[in-house]
Amino acid sequence: MNPGGDKRNKNEAIELLHAQVSKDWTLEELAKSVGLSRAGLAQKFKKHLGDTPLHYLTVLRMQKARALLSSSNDNIETIAEAVGYSDAFSFSKVFKRITGVPPRDFRAQDQIDKNLAYRY
Repeated sequence: MNPGGDKRNKNEAIELLHAQVSKDWTLEELAKSVGLSRAGLAQKFKKHLGDTPLHYLTVLRMQKARALLSSSNDNIETIAEAVGYSDAFSFSKVFKRITGVPPRDFRAQDQIDKNLAYRY
């Protein structure tokens, strides 16, 4: 077994997910893209990151969504599409599950926080 190769394959997968966050990835497609089996890729992620590849992608998407909600006036539907969701409802459910608040509430609170920071 080649530990360096393990990390390289995992790192390649991470780079692909970051570069193509809106792509409708499957575990099989991601694994094939980096020359691993589905089980092999899942094992590498679990070993090095403590997470599954698809959950990692979900968290990554929500991080990007938070940035878009904070930095743009795009509507929720546009942001959902930008991070790989075909509809705003599914996106909003996942966003709330991961962050604890719906996207609209996140944006509203972010604006309040920015306004307060600007005052002082």
